[in-house]
Amino acid sequence: MSSVSLADVLLTDELSRRPCRPSDDVDPTARLIAVVGEVGNSAPAVLRRTAAEALLLCQAHSAGVTLLEGGRQAEHQTLRRQAVVGPWANYAGSTVPRSFSPEGLALDQSSTQLFHAPERYYSQLREARPCAREILLVPFDRSASGQPGVVWVVLHDTSRQFDLNDARRLRALTRCASVAFSVAMSVNAAARETTTPLRHIDTGGHRLSAREEQVCILIAQGHTNKEIGALLGISAKSVETYRARVADKLNFRTRADYVKFALARGWLDTPSAR
Repeated sequence: MSSVSLADVLLTDELSRRPCRPSDDVDPTARLIAVVGEVGNSAPAVLRRTAAEALLLCQAHSAGVTLLEGGRQAEHQTLRRQAVVGPWANYAGSTVPRSFSPEGLALDQSSTQLFHAPERYYSQLREARPCAREILLVPFDRSASGQPGVVWVVLHDTSRQFDLNDARRLRALTRCASVAFSVAMSVNAAARETTTPLRHIDTGGHRLSAREEQVCILIAQGHTNKEIGALLGISAKSVETYRARVADKLNFRTRADYVKFALARGWLDTPSAR
């Protein structure tokens, strides 16, 4: 029997101590917009794009999105890899135990997790080829999506390590993907019930100021108030004020409302939108 424990393969605390790799030419904002741009296609398209963008943002070897299936009762739940890119692409559609897997732990902890050589502890990974040298996972934002899920990236060799910058990028992408997936599911459901085009969403005659539009776009992209403030050169408190104005004018209740509105206006169609 192996004496390896979970603590031996779980290295999340090391992220803050590792030196970050040199900056690259990848534009994170453009990558988030690419994910949101799939909303009008389908929910599976959002997941496939999320996996592809995770691979690019984190310079990983494989990447994927795993969703929880089976309802509320734990004994009926399983985790299915809905979208996978890279050398592990052939594992798309496979399932892993809800109670004993890196994805399951990320869901249980509702936080970012980093594993090193996880097959030493998780026996189902021992047959995976190529092997996983490191796995970085971020769970879906449950406040934005009712669907529990995890976005993950894998390194298959020792050419580099994941660092705090990778974790930050993956968190931003996952937050955006959570919203986009939820909206795509809603749009797909609405499409089955009505023939009203998405771009005909009723605004109630209200008009947004230029600053309110900017805030709306950045919220739709998944940014926090602090991040929006930094991007626009205003305080987080001012962002909250603009956010409240938009919500009051358009009767918004969730981040998904902002995504639907921005998508309907064509603001998220291209990386250079507005």
